[in-house]
Amino acid sequence: MSNPHDPLLREYFDRAERAWASRADELRRSKVMIIGAGAIGSNLTHWLARAGVGEFIIIDGDYIEPHNLERTACYTERDVGKPKVDALAKCIRGIRRRLKPRVLAIHSYLDSEFFNNYYPRVRSRIRRVNLMIVGVDNDWARVSASMLANEFNIPMMVISFGPNIGRVLYFPRPRDGPCFLCTLTKDDWERMGEVLGYNMQATCPKCGRRFRIINWKWPQAINIEGIDNYQGIRPVIEDRKVVALIIKCPYCGHEFQVTTPDAPAPVLSEWAYLTTAYAYYWAVRHLLGKPPKWNATYVLMDDNSVKILTYQLATSDEHVNHVNPKIK
Repeated sequence: MSNPHDPLLREYFDRAERAWASRADELRRSKVMIIGAGAIGSNLTHWLARAGVGEFIIIDGDYIEPHNLERTACYTERDVGKPKVDALAKCIRGIRRRLKPRVLAIHSYLDSEFFNNYYPRVRSRIRRVNLMIVGVDNDWARVSASMLANEFNIPMMVISFGPNIGRVLYFPRPRDGPCFLCTLTKDDWERMGEVLGYNMQATCPKCGRRFRIINWKWPQAINIEGIDNYQGIRPVIEDRKVVALIIKCPYCGHEFQVTTPDAPAPVLSEWAYLTTAYAYYWAVRHLLGKPPKWNATYVLMDDNSVKILTYQLATSDEHVNHVNPKIK
């Protein structure tokens, strides 16, 4: 860690302390976990590092591609093809070397590989996290992140954006409710199967039997009625993208292939920056002990204005089933 009495560091944080009416030491003692190092995660990590946050755990299994350069401040053309977590860790370590931030970069998706290979080794560090920030575009990864947050009662922010809209969800203490899982309906679980590109109902072309499939990659720690956790699926990957799935029939053993739908349409960088900047403000407020009073914020954007709507979320009757999930 950096020396809090370093005069250059004091000068560096002078305006931040005046702006936040607090000492920078509070941020240097903070530990933030970032899940997803794309447009949301990389920019938030960059800004939080400049604010003086002292420790990061960054999780992402993706690699940098040319289209990532438009919406991120840390990545350059030299980073194309490298793991996002490695490039992001190098970036924030170089922002101010005197800050000496501690960075644990884990090149893995929040899937079974992480829970089997990394989780046992980093569990003690996750337990000490002050804030978990989830910036992935995958609902199953958000579910896995929520299970981690619930397990250790870690305050959690879930950030997403789309055309003309951004969403920031904040759960100060998931065990006290509400948590992210409380916001999901049965329709959401079924939609997740479609977003992931998996048919909710598959028919074997050989024996004609129909069966339900979902969640071949992420551990299912919550029993959702009517949804099977069928594991007989292998992805077909081209250019690091899942373009098809090879499914093994659980009845006759026949394997057949189905194609996945096209990726969602891209969104403009200004939508990402505006939503992320709003989340950054409240993330720093949380770390300084001044958390927001809302649980959900929607940032609505059009050609002429920006509207911010905030909501309080009610705790669902099933919340008790979310607070102690079985992480495998």
